[in-house]
Amino acid sequence: MVNSANKFEDAVVLLSLKFSCALCVRCGLFN
Repeated sequence: MVNSANKFEDAVVLLSLKFSCALCVRCGLFN
């Protein structure tokens, strides 16, 4: 149970990082 929860957290972190990167790239392009 702990392992699956850890994997879920890792996935959430990766998704949020990808989303942040997409926003940064967009801001960089528009700026």
